[in-house]
Amino acid sequence: MYLGSLYNNLTSDSAITLYAVDVTNIQIRETEEVSDNQDKIKFNFLDASKVVSTDDTLFLAAFLRLFNYFYVSSLKDK
Repeated sequence: MYLGSLYNNLTSDSAITLYAVDVTNIQIRETEEVSDNQDKIKFNFLDASKVVSTDDTLFLAAFLRLFNYFYVSSLKDK
């Protein structure tokens, strides 16, 4: 789901595009065999309390936009 685009500072000329992905039924393995010429990608899930308490604006903006989407859609259902 597209969450929007944002700029991480006032002098930036390119926006960072934010997306939300549902990973509810996806198996994510901690370790995976890779060949020598591939980079290993490691995924970590963060608790919402850690995201809210961080000072990284990218995490906060993505979290707030996703929260806003669910909040507005819950109001429309009533």
